[in-house]
Amino acid sequence: MPGITSSKNSSIADDSTTADAATDSVSTTSNDQVSDVVAYKTAQASKLSARSTGALTYQLGFVEVVEQFFVRIQSNETGGYFSKEWVPLEAVLRCLAVSIESKEAFSAAVLKSSFVSKSQNNAGFLAAVLKAEGLLVGVVDKSNLLTFDSESYKTWLIDNLALAIQSLSDEDAGDHELSPEQPVKRKTLSKAKAKKVTVKKTVDTDDDAGMTSTEDDDAIIDRVSH
Repeated sequence: MPGITSSKNSSIADDSTTADAATDSVSTTSNDQVSDVVAYKTAQASKLSARSTGALTYQLGFVEVVEQFFVRIQSNETGGYFSKEWVPLEAVLRCLAVSIESKEAFSAAVLKSSFVSKSQNNAGFLAAVLKAEGLLVGVVDKSNLLTFDSESYKTWLIDNLALAIQSLSDEDAGDHELSPEQPVKRKTLSKAKAKKVTVKKTVDTDDDAGMTSTEDDDAIIDRVSH
């Protein structure tokens, strides 16, 4: 199982970076600058090309106030320019919208516009990360083409929402231990929201009484992907 880490990151810049320099910029659809990205997972991905050597290290992040996921490439074991900016998952989905709707294969190049910076390896490295997460699948006998796995995406959203909530909870617990006299600056997701991650049970609130686990899953997916 990949390593899980938690850290806050301030999003203040949109500059392009190289493999030797990092920025914590976050681009959103509303062009707002988002702070408090929590990196809840760090893992490695193989590059798309079989001829490429060296693994990529990447992070998945979550912004509680907007309830959205982010992804960034953190390091590359070999040479090659890329950006370390946080990329909103919704920006990735916009790039793939046509291909998802048509269910047609596509190349990694379609992901270029999900980044603010224009570093040459951004799209290919991001595609490798998404493939490692199970969201993209390679086309047999066509190594340069990929498809989006919609069913895996639904499962991914539920699983990663649970990881993000746990990370927020653990971080706030740490804040209490380090500074018992100080108020916690950021609260975890409410119990009502956290309860939605438990897909094997029905939600027992007045408004959602009788909701099935399938309906509950759809509610989660709608909230974090729009």
